[in-house]
Amino acid sequence: MLMIKVVFNEETLGYRTMGHLRRVNFTDKEMFIEYIIDNLGLVTESYTENPVNKIIFTYIIKDGLSTDKDRALLQDLSDKSVTTQRFNNMNIPISMNINDYGTIRSKTEMEGFIRYIVSDNRRVYEIDVTLNEETNNVSILGPSDLKWTDRKSSEGEGFIRSLGKSTY
Repeated sequence: MLMIKVVFNEETLGYRTMGHLRRVNFTDKEMFIEYIIDNLGLVTESYTENPVNKIIFTYIIKDGLSTDKDRALLQDLSDKSVTTQRFNNMNIPISMNINDYGTIRSKTEMEGFIRYIVSDNRRVYEIDVTLNEETNNVSILGPSDLKWTDRKSSEGEGFIRSLGKSTY
């Protein structure tokens, strides 16, 4: 049984596990290496924003072999899609849909954009959406003073987020 933990340089961030506890056999080594590479690739954004200090492999060795039925490495354990991005100990929505941020408290049409004030009961967002809905300028109101820009990708689906010094 294996679990991977990523420890960050910033001590206050602690560590993050890279998925669920996985039940594997010694013969699954190549498959496990692919699993690690795939999962590090999926979560690279959070690791580039917060440098990694070390990667810890926690394991338990038991007698016998795991059957295909209970080998978790072969199963997709992701019961939900990633809907938030972790940044400065805050989870922020990965979406350009205003409703994904919370409840719309106000909507004001301005020159060139529409300003939404949205609350999720923890934070209040000010979201300026261009009239063509190509760009969202998002600010978290209050002491955090966090701001970012989301713009639709020219390559079709998805969007590009500019947050701090990083682009996702």
